[in-house]
Amino acid sequence: MITTAVLNGCLGLVMTITYVFCITDLDDALNSPTGYPFIQVIYASTGSKAGTTVLACIPIVLLIAACISVLATASRQTFAFARDDGLPGAHIWRKVFRLGTEIPLNAVILSLLITVILALINIGSTAAFNSIISLLVSSLFTAYFISISCILLKRLRGEPLPPSRWSMGRFAVPVNIIAILYIVFAFTMSFFPTTKQVTPVSMNWSVLVWGVFVIFSIIVYFVQGRYVYKGPVVYVNKDFESEERELQNTTMGQAY
Repeated sequence: MITTAVLNGCLGLVMTITYVFCITDLDDALNSPTGYPFIQVIYASTGSKAGTTVLACIPIVLLIAACISVLATASRQTFAFARDDGLPGAHIWRKVFRLGTEIPLNAVILSLLITVILALINIGSTAAFNSIISLLVSSLFTAYFISISCILLKRLRGEPLPPSRWSMGRFAVPVNIIAILYIVFAFTMSFFPTTKQVTPVSMNWSVLVWGVFVIFSIIVYFVQGRYVYKGPVVYVNKDFESEERELQNTTMGQAY
C-alpha cells in the first residue's frame, strides 16, 4: 500500500505539472464549449480533434472502471456494517444470495440506487448536486480525523495497540499530529464557496448537508445503534486479548 501511494503520488505530480504547463489560456479553458476544461486544454495542446478524442477517452474509461470498483466497495462496506447491526434494517442489507457466488445483492442494489438518485439530483438543481458531491471530501476528512485521533490518543496514553505488520515506529506520533493538523485545515476549506461573490447557486451548501447527516447519525446511534452495534473493534480486541494470553502462557512455560 505504501509503495502504491508513493508511485501514484509521483506519477500524479508529474501529470499535474505537465497539465498545468499545457494550459495556454485559462479563461478559454474554463469557458470551453465542451463544458469540460480538460478537453479544451488537450485540444489546445494537440490541435487535433482525433487526438483530443483519444486522450479524452482515457480518463473516461478509467472513471468507468473506478465507478464499478467504488460501487463494489460501497456495497461490501454496507454489507459489513449491516452484518454488525450498524444500519437501520440491517437484516435486509446483510442478506447474501448465492448466484453462482455469494453476493450481498440487497447491499449492491442499495448502493446503486443511492448513486442513481444522486445523479438525478443534477437534473433539478446543480447547486444541490455540487453540495452533495463536495460532501464526500468533508465526510472522508471526518472519518480520517476520528480514526487518527483515536490512534494518537492511545499512543499518547501509552496504551497497547493491536499488532500490525507495518509501523512507523518513533515517527508515528509526529506523523499523526501533522495529519490531524492538515485534516483540520482541509476540512475547514472544503466548506468554502468556490467564488468570491456568493449567490444561492454558487454557495457551498455541503456544510448544511454534512450537519444533517451528522445529526441523523447521532440520533440513530443513541436510539438504536448503541444497543445493538458492537463493531469489528470488539472482535479485534478479542483476538488481541487471545494473542496476549497465548504469549503470556508461552513465556511462563519457557520460564518453568
